[in-house]
Amino acid sequence: MPMPSINFFVRGVPMPQPRTRARVVYVHGKPTPSIYDELRQYEPRIDGKPRVRKPWDAERWRERIIERTRAEVAMAGLKVITGPIRVDEDFYFPRPDYMLTAKYPAGRIMYDLDRNDRDNLDKLVLDAITQAGWREINGVMVKTPLVWHGDGQVCQGEPQRWWVARGAAPGMRIVIEALTDQPVELFEKAEAKT
Repeated sequence: MPMPSINFFVRGVPMPQPRTRARVVYVHGKPTPSIYDELRQYEPRIDGKPRVRKPWDAERWRERIIERTRAEVAMAGLKVITGPIRVDEDFYFPRPDYMLTAKYPAGRIMYDLDRNDRDNLDKLVLDAITQAGWREINGVMVKTPLVWHGDGQVCQGEPQRWWVARGAAPGMRIVIEALTDQPVELFEKAEAKT
């Protein structure tokens, strides 16, 4: 019996999970904590507490992943995976103008910039897939699993970054597959016996 799997493409420019950073600034001579994201978008303090804002581009990318995941799971009839999972991601970034010349190959090229860390790209994707099952009912967020119970089940996979092939659309190809048909609970019981 084949293991449950799903494979789909999300169009758009891949965005990493913004990382929150903090520092101390002096306001009227007093040290005050200031929180900002990695794009250096500072936020004012509200009610004495610093407020964190996520960049809109990352939020739009997250919403695209959530919508596409919901659609693909519904079409495939995939049931919640309860065991260990492998997730492979290929991120395709738009080429800079200088790479559109004949000097560069027409196919995809390995992405070699130090921006868009692959761990942050992977984090946003895994969080979005986890959130794909969340629904708001009567103003209350109900967290129900859609693909998996939590991204802690993901134990294998490889995120790769590419410059998109000439003429192709940027986005992300994702493959999610169960590594076994045994639920996590069976592994936990086996470990407890040893």
